[in-house]
Amino acid sequence: MAVYARRAETRTLHPAWTYMLRDAGGSLWGTLVFALALVSPGYCAGWWADLRGFRTRGLMEQVAWSVALSFGLGTLPLVAIVWLGGMVAGEVVLVVLGVVAGVIFWRHRPPVDVSRREFRLGLIAVAGWTALVLLSLVDWGIGSRLWMSVTSYDHGLRTAFVDAVMRTGVPTVNPLYWPGQDVSLRYYYFWYVTCGVVGRLAHISARQALIASCVWPVFGIGAMLALFERYMLGWGGEELRRKWSISIVLLAVTGLDIFVAVFNGFSSSFQGDMEWWSIDHVASWVDTFLWVPHHAAALICCLLAMLLLWMGSEEERRKVRVKMAVIAGISLAGAFGLSTYVAVATGLVLAGWVCWEMFPERKVRMLECVCVAALVAGVTLLPYLLQLLHSSGAGGTSAHVLGFGVRQMLDPDLLSGVTAIELLKLHHPFAATQVVAGVLLVPGYVIEFGFFAVVLVVMQRRRGLIEDGERTLLVWVWVGLVAATFVRSRVIATNDYGLRAILLPQFLLLPLAVGVFERSAGWLRRVLIGLAVIGVCGSVYQVAMLRAFLPWQEKHGNPLMADLAERNYALRAAYAALRGRMPESARVQYDISEGGYFGAARMLENNHQAISSEEPCNVSFGGDVARCRGIQRGIDRLFPGKWEMAPSAAEAGALCDALGADALVATRWDGVWGDSDGWVWKLPAVVEQPEVRVVACKGLREDNEPY
Repeated sequence: MAVYARRAETRTLHPAWTYMLRDAGGSLWGTLVFALALVSPGYCAGWWADLRGFRTRGLMEQVAWSVALSFGLGTLPLVAIVWLGGMVAGEVVLVVLGVVAGVIFWRHRPPVDVSRREFRLGLIAVAGWTALVLLSLVDWGIGSRLWMSVTSYDHGLRTAFVDAVMRTGVPTVNPLYWPGQDVSLRYYYFWYVTCGVVGRLAHISARQALIASCVWPVFGIGAMLALFERYMLGWGGEELRRKWSISIVLLAVTGLDIFVAVFNGFSSSFQGDMEWWSIDHVASWVDTFLWVPHHAAALICCLLAMLLLWMGSEEERRKVRVKMAVIAGISLAGAFGLSTYVAVATGLVLAGWVCWEMFPERKVRMLECVCVAALVAGVTLLPYLLQLLHSSGAGGTSAHVLGFGVRQMLDPDLLSGVTAIELLKLHHPFAATQVVAGVLLVPGYVIEFGFFAVVLVVMQRRRGLIEDGERTLLVWVWVGLVAATFVRSRVIATNDYGLRAILLPQFLLLPLAVGVFERSAGWLRRVLIGLAVIGVCGSVYQVAMLRAFLPWQEKHGNPLMADLAERNYALRAAYAALRGRMPESARVQYDISEGGYFGAARMLENNHQAISSEEPCNVSFGGDVARCRGIQRGIDRLFPGKWEMAPSAAEAGALCDALGADALVATRWDGVWGDSDGWVWKLPAVVEQPEVRVVACKGLREDNEPY
């Protein structure tokens, strides 16, 4: 084992605001570097394939195709390059593609199809959105506290995944569980590979790379809106610019959730995220971008594939159809590695579309495109699927990943006391659950969709008067709703499939909503405007609560948030001091008796492998449960309760050897901190700060320096 440190880190702590500025600056720089991954590959591919006359298109259409194709065609090849050549190869490829794209663009500058005013407004919008993401996700440093966002609850895991990619490459090692050897990450990790390569290239931390990645999916969604409206709806010129601007504004419109959230807040308690009032909620767009950028990225890939397959069904030239189908297949394969659930939902929508299409000649072309795309997706995904199967282990997830189940929107207790329901619960509990969910489905969707629920009703009533593109979008919406309503995931209690599959109809309703709004008049227009205003207020409220909830809860004495900002600052300072003082391959263990936001704070900046990140062992991301019980006993022994005696230095060293840990992290909030004879104060410190000690537990050299 390499020498960890010549002396413990005892420097004066940096003020909390310095970490805030460091993260903001690193994330902003990472946002710019992401252009190498999410613009240049698509630009090179579009130029090479000359897709839809790419080379002769105007600047804005080239940008739209470049962003869309970078998500669709750049994701899977980048993973393959890192898998075969390592992280450095991925960095080199991105730089080379950026240079090539820059040279081509300079030599063949496209006509500028946007006015100076529109360009300035676009820059302001991009800057505003970037600032919103940074303000929402970066920890706010005030005094000796670092205030976390509610999104940190999930970002702790996602940061650990990005860091694992940066340390181990592909196949990625599960950073949350180490049962005696490295185990492959069993998850859709493609987005974290992109984040990891960009993070390494930009020399920023895993968390900064993840925050930067949350900025980009909205640009991909904007690109797909422009392409759908241009090619499926036939809009162009000034009409396209006007209607596209409206559809972008509609991204800020969510449902009627704000009424339920505020009512629940005053009647019982407020929640950190406005969506949490519903069991199987429909997330707002801002919520999706801030919490789960990888699902939004998968949606972009799927939308690109659907658009190309629709265009292929309209194309008479077989060579062009095959080209579009191949690109669609690679994009679908990339989507599967970004979010398996979104990709599966897209497959169901495409299957429903094939069954619905009524024109024989077009149906043949459509089947040809879909079959080619499916074949390409299957072949290109084969290595990834084999790796997932190989890493499933004895602790694999449920054999039945998906199954039948009605989406549960509203609290089923609303129908408690209904005699028929109570009798059904006694004899057929599962059937009773499905009946209750079905009865509450329509009011649930009305609340969740709000403005867009009215749009869907209007479109359905006018279905005989709409064009072919709108008709296809409407069919996709209905099939997507069915796929997201009557199929659910069964791996964990949360219906992850339903939460993400609903993204498809959410997007498809955006261009339809523009047409409905512009054709509306009188009372219908007033209703739509009113619902849109309510939806925007909901999004604003949601963003504010994500930022303010944790400080507010801590201030009002919630024991689950006690000293959270202070702990976060202490851990951040300790991990910053530890960085570079231990090798990346070292394994660092901390107390896992407290989960939630405390657990997230321990994971957010720890750039080392953990033996176990939570209790019980988290094997859902890779590894079997064979050693879990022994690992948990060892960690519990190292970190006993407040009134229990801590192990001695010798005992802790033996436990570390048994677990495979190289260092231990103790804070003043851990029970072992108060035992002056325990390992916390007897083992040599690698980092020693007022509220945190990181100690080496692999023995001492002859000069009393830790190994």
